[in-house]
Amino acid sequence: MKAYYSTAYGGPEVSHFGDIPDPSASNGQLLIEVKAVSLNPVDFKVKRGIAKFMSNPGFPRIPAHRSPDSSKRVKKMQGFGREGCSD
Repeated sequence: MKAYYSTAYGGPEVSHFGDIPDPSASNGQLLIEVKAVSLNPVDFKVKRGIAKFMSNPGFPRIPAHRSPDSSKRVKKMQGFGREGCSD
């Protein structure tokens, strides 16, 4: 998939746009497709390492993947045990 992501804390030099592996849903999880997203000042503070406590650790980091400032749809429901939703 195409993504804007960071490989470390820092400024524009650690930001990239390119291909990363497609995510998958494990049992009991949803796979969400994000169509559009906005970045806000908090995203940039997390990216620079000023507000690390507001984000999960690890890289590559995709900003605002859980943000309410995005357009999303459920792409897959995995293992919820309801007819039509098990895969």
